[in-house]
Amino acid sequence: MADYRDNYYGSILDPLHGDIKLSEIEKWIIAEPLFYRLRRIKQNTFLYYVFPSANHTRFEHSIGVMHTAGKIFDSCKENYATGEKKRTKYAVSQKSSFFDLNNLKEKEEIYYQELRIAALLHDIGHGPMSHLFDDFSIDKDSFLNIVTSEECLLNYEKGFDKLVTDHKKVEHESISCAFVFYLIDKLKKACYADPYKFSISAATIINAISAERIVKIIEPTFLELKDLLDNDGNSYTHFFSRIVSAFPIDADRMDYFLRDSYFSGVTYGIYDTNRIFSSFQAMKKGADVHLSFRQSGLDSMLRFIQCRTHLFNQVYFHKTNRAANTMLTYSTSTFKDDNKKLLNIKSLDKLITFYLENSDEKFVSETVKSEMCINDYEKSVLDDLIRRKLFKRVYENKIVLRGKQKELLPKIKDIQKQINSKLKSLIDEKIYAVADQYANETFKDFDKKPIIIATKNSSSIGYSSSEDWKSAGKEFELSDMTVSMVRIYIARTFHSPDEYTRIKKIVLEKVSEERLLLEKLSEEQT
Repeated sequence: MADYRDNYYGSILDPLHGDIKLSEIEKWIIAEPLFYRLRRIKQNTFLYYVFPSANHTRFEHSIGVMHTAGKIFDSCKENYATGEKKRTKYAVSQKSSFFDLNNLKEKEEIYYQELRIAALLHDIGHGPMSHLFDDFSIDKDSFLNIVTSEECLLNYEKGFDKLVTDHKKVEHESISCAFVFYLIDKLKKACYADPYKFSISAATIINAISAERIVKIIEPTFLELKDLLDNDGNSYTHFFSRIVSAFPIDADRMDYFLRDSYFSGVTYGIYDTNRIFSSFQAMKKGADVHLSFRQSGLDSMLRFIQCRTHLFNQVYFHKTNRAANTMLTYSTSTFKDDNKKLLNIKSLDKLITFYLENSDEKFVSETVKSEMCINDYEKSVLDDLIRRKLFKRVYENKIVLRGKQKELLPKIKDIQKQINSKLKSLIDEKIYAVADQYANETFKDFDKKPIIIATKNSSSIGYSSSEDWKSAGKEFELSDMTVSMVRIYIARTFHSPDEYTRIKKIVLEKVSEERLLLEKLSEEQT
């Protein structure tokens, strides 16, 4: 009997993963304009201003996540089979602590394809400038009006309403879910309209896959969607969802660590891929199947967590990269302060049209400039950003927070807001200055979607499960920290060293009280 994996015969050559195999369905999705547009959305917005080769996009990243998600699933199956062979060799009679994914039986082919589609489409809702776009894309009411006016979405109003409410705005995850419903509906209609468009095996899968299950993998809290079940009633929702997105590891992070490192020319995101894959297992708790990571691979996992910390501190939060991002925020500050939204539209077609028409470059140079820059000084800052005449850093304060010290983050954020409030008064003097604040939390999302640690019992027989990654070992405890950084930038309106010194002095004196507060906090945490 032929293996259904033989249906994955399309091919894309990737510099990180090598030959990535594709199904007919995946090839159709990749060729769709709504997905193909991701070629024009950079993975890291302005990072190429710092690392010139970091021009890679959400397009190749999404394909890499799809491939990695499939490999995690395959690794769980292979690692279970290896364990069973060892148990047979050493005549171990006790039942395995891990779960055999072959229990999916005939549903494996469908769920495996849905997993890969969920991974492929997890970023489909990203607009131009990726995460920066979420702040001013569309308001809740406009988005929900679109949901209730579209046939493929109107049955899911409660789910979208909760998603938007939980996130406190319409983020790209909500848009991704809407686009999944739209694309799968379009796929099924295309298959029905042309019986010769797909092979018989692909058409069979198209008829069987469910947009609801794919959305459930991407957003497991989406209301009124059924779990992914096998014939025995076991639920795989947690398992598949955490393959795509989880703490501390998932297919998304596994790809972008390597990809961002490769194209930035750094080694911060390099980790032991073989050891990572060999440590994945499926475990069952009650009726739920979970993704787990064996204790024996914790050293490689520690390295993986450190990769994230180093990438954020050294690459994503590089002073020049943050300067560029801060300039975009600064040039749209009046628009944002007035609580305006860019997309006051009422149909899914118009939403899709905006996404198709706005690449990163067009969005910044045309859409932002014509619709979101309210004042002349904002337009001048945007022009400087486009020409890479970037803000210059004049102040920096770094605070390392551990344990309960993390409760100081809101206070630090308030100080940053106070600084920006005072700096606004300098605009009349044609001094454009702004404070930027970020926090890099090593265990970010620790309490939201953790995968399980499979710890070998002291009797050396069987494994127990835990989600407490902070207590996985002394090294993990020491890694539990949050780095807060506050920087003050000024626009390059100066034309001489003396003029720069004068402007810097004015800016720093203007916020001297706030600087003293930050420096006092920094001293207290050392």
